[in-house]
Amino acid sequence: MTKFTNIYDAFEQSLVAITNKAQQQIGDKWCIGPIYIAGTFEFICTHPDHDKEDITIRKEGRNTFVIWDRGNHSQEQAEAILKAIEQAIKELN
Repeated sequence: MTKFTNIYDAFEQSLVAITNKAQQQIGDKWCIGPIYIAGTFEFICTHPDHDKEDITIRKEGRNTFVIWDRGNHSQEQAEAILKAIEQAIKELN
């Protein structure tokens, strides 16, 4: 069993596990990076063809995710990323 020095270590490990699992599901179409800001977490998603932030998925509330599309992407692309993240959370619970 892993021993954590504080709650933030455990939380960070969980975010990394979710991200890795979601990344496996969507393949190399998108690069996902988690961040934790002011009590909430976000997944920053970039397209490998360019290195600017494209889609941000923010966790708001217990079962709510908000998608911010900063590019001109289809709704299907953002929803596929969100679905991969939600599936990763279910599998890791």
